Amino acid sequence: MFLKGCPLQCLWCCNPESQKSEPELGFIESRCVGNGVCGAPCVSACPVGAIHLSGQGKPSIDRKTCDECGNCADACGKDALKVVGREMTVAEVMAEVEKDRAFYRRSGGG
Repeated sequence: MFLKGCPLQCLWCCNPESQKSEPELGFIESRCVGNGVCGAPCVSACPVGAIHLSGQGKPSIDRKTCDECGNCADACGKDALKVVGREMTVAEVMAEVEKDRAFYRRSGGG
């Protein structure tokens, strides 16, 4: 489980999506098949016009315009766009951790 809200902003951070506290839109380029195959439903699903197609027909996100609504992620059939992070109660976090209890017990930690 990864937590969000790290204030360090290290240049070598391998999880930059963990720096902002609030949910944000993530893009996994390797999952994107491009406009020629899918028709780019993500572009038309964005109510604020924050997504445009790059020269390769893949989405480019204007982060200043994007309001992180998640409509584009819902429209993406390949899960290339997804909202990363959500608020959870302590009970919800513990329920997620409990799912891996056997792993933690066998490995001696997490």
